[in-house]
Amino acid sequence: MKNLDYKNLIEDMPICYARHKLILDAEGNPTDYEYIEINRAFESTLGIEREDIVGKKITEVLPKIKNDSFDWIKFYGEVALSGVSKEIDQYSEQLGSWYKVKVVCPREGEFITYFMDVSEEKSEINQKIDIIMASSDIVFELDESYRVKDVVVKDERSLFISREEMVGQKLEELLLGEELKEKLRNALERAKQSQETESLVYESIMNDGKWYASSIKYLGHKDNPKYILSIHDVTEKRLLEMRLNSEKELLETMLHSIGDAIISVDCEGRVRLMNPVAENLTGWRLDECEGEKLSNVMMLYRIDNEDEELKLEACTKGINKGLKEGLLKSRDGKNYLVDYRISNLHSSSEEGIQGSIIVFRDITAQKKKHREVLYLSYHDQLTGLYNRRHFEEELRRLNNQSNLPLSIINLDVNGLKLVNDAFGHKMGDALICSVSDALRRACRSDDVIARIGGDEFTIILPRTSRKSAEHIISRIYAEIEQEDLESVVVSASAGCGTKDSSEESLAKAIKQAEEAMYRKKIIESKHMRESTLQKIKDKLFSEYSFAEEHSRNVSRYMRLLGRYLGFTDKKLTELDLLGELHDIGLVVVDAEIPNKKRSLNRKEWKDIKRHSETGYQILKSVSHVSRISEYVLSHHERIDGNGYPNKLRGSEIPLESRMLAIVDAYDAMTNIRSYRQVFSKEEAVEELKRNAGTQFDEEILKAFLEILEKEW
Repeated sequence: MKNLDYKNLIEDMPICYARHKLILDAEGNPTDYEYIEINRAFESTLGIEREDIVGKKITEVLPKIKNDSFDWIKFYGEVALSGVSKEIDQYSEQLGSWYKVKVVCPREGEFITYFMDVSEEKSEINQKIDIIMASSDIVFELDESYRVKDVVVKDERSLFISREEMVGQKLEELLLGEELKEKLRNALERAKQSQETESLVYESIMNDGKWYASSIKYLGHKDNPKYILSIHDVTEKRLLEMRLNSEKELLETMLHSIGDAIISVDCEGRVRLMNPVAENLTGWRLDECEGEKLSNVMMLYRIDNEDEELKLEACTKGINKGLKEGLLKSRDGKNYLVDYRISNLHSSSEEGIQGSIIVFRDITAQKKKHREVLYLSYHDQLTGLYNRRHFEEELRRLNNQSNLPLSIINLDVNGLKLVNDAFGHKMGDALICSVSDALRRACRSDDVIARIGGDEFTIILPRTSRKSAEHIISRIYAEIEQEDLESVVVSASAGCGTKDSSEESLAKAIKQAEEAMYRKKIIESKHMRESTLQKIKDKLFSEYSFAEEHSRNVSRYMRLLGRYLGFTDKKLTELDLLGELHDIGLVVVDAEIPNKKRSLNRKEWKDIKRHSETGYQILKSVSHVSRISEYVLSHHERIDGNGYPNKLRGSEIPLESRMLAIVDAYDAMTNIRSYRQVFSKEEAVEELKRNAGTQFDEEILKAFLEILEKEW
């Protein structure tokens, strides 16, 4: 690519570009920066003319820049001093816009910014570069021994010695530096041998920073063979080339560090340049595709129709510079969603448009995130059903004459709190999902199913009579009965209401559905809790080898002790129930722990100790046993306050819990446990006595020991 192509590329690309020089204070801290150059997009986006900013400090251009809440000078200074590139999305209070900025450090003390106004897309591309070249000619006539025969010059003041002094001397004697002398001798010999004009470019021997280009021609006339050496001052041209080469390197650095993909093409649509980001997205390397048609390298298709290819026309007047989206099919078989824009590149001469630039970026992840956010804004994250927001929108949309009769089903999951308290929220979530699965199977494709609360679902049924809605409720119940969730009974209560005519209120139908649901819930929820409790008890007895016999023994001893203490028959029945269910919380403990044939470690004991709290949570949710939940919670408390879970002491512990602690310990010691040996009755009694007054209530223990003596 020509050197100027890179400059044109930067000047014409629709990305703002500016190069700056950092200004430091005496302590080496960034205090300001000066604009070295900017491109057209910078002028257009910020509305600042080039002559009003280049060569000026930022504090002169924006005097209040240091009042901005974001310290731009410090941010840019960190890049210029460290050499580490940075990217940021930041609002400029001075300019009143948001910008996406990338900063790179081309050399120490300088930094380049390229940025886009992400508040409003702007790109105006027009740029011309004026190259001014000046030259002054000196012509030497040399004989075959390279001796100066004549000198022709426009202004003798440009010579380092006078014309008269030069004539008669060998040219190499007038030169300084062996390297230049060697280059000149070689060029003269080549000119004689080839009979062609030879060229030589070199720096001035006067160390004045000037450069010269020499054209050497050998004229082999028989009578007068000679060399004609024409020297041109090419200092400005050479300095321009050096500057352009330096800028080219800077531009290439920027193009390779920019986050967007860039492809430059000529007016025939053939690839001239692409950066690494474009190589990654297209699957082509520049050395493979340079000169290839853009359509072969960047294969773009409509997002909504992958078979329809999008044509990218280069060098079209009035080209659409707006941001568009498409599906990019990579050479390696990958597909990317991209946004892109195409702009024309203008020549520095009068030739006009010399090519186009395509800037594009991968928005696949961005689009996916957008779809996810959009999905979650209308769907329940746990179940995937619609959420309350969508339900309310659908309710407004469907509430019209064409959808009458319009029915509503209100459904509430039974026992969710019991499940959450007893088994944790993970099991509670599983219960919710089981019900939602049943609803999907039972409802029709046009029905709108929404989870509008923790345990509450609502279904909108367009063009559905009340009788049909009740039939759908029957289907829902049938599907829910098919759900199996370990120790939990899956149950829900549902009711419906119907709006039959446009004169009726939809709110009335919703209220009817809620009232019908609550009437059913009074009966069905109680049944679910009782069924779940029975299911938990069955699981406990099946998983723990000792549990069922232990429960029977504890119930029997609790009744005997209660009778001895003068409890009523009603209270004795309660003690029976307490003995039967006191270990119900073990259902959430890994069955392998109590059944192990070794002493339990600290973690295993910690898990075991949870069972009194879990038992409390289960029992308090079931009405007919809720009264014994407090006794279960406290039956491992100690008289001395060193028990668990609440470290109650003495009379703070319920009487029934103190009774249960003694009975439970005695039966546990005298029956088989996998992790220890069985105590004899006498040994168990001695153990109880040793812990009287610390672990066990002394008065209740005395009564229990008297009962045991009578049994023996």
